[in-house]
Amino acid sequence: MTNKTESRGQKTVLIVEDQALMRQTLRDFLQGAFLSCNFREAAIGMAPAADTGASW
Repeated sequence: MTNKTESRGQKTVLIVEDQALMRQTLRDFLQGAFLSCNFREAAIGMAPAADTGASW
């Protein structure tokens, strides 16, 4: 068993929030609860969806 996680089975969560402190607090909390997930942050609206290839 290795500590390396395969990215194919890993979920990515996009956190969208205007306030940086709130984004960081939420990210810290969620990372502690969901160790196998990747978290990304965005400050404004849905523009970052194009970055992830997601269709929201």
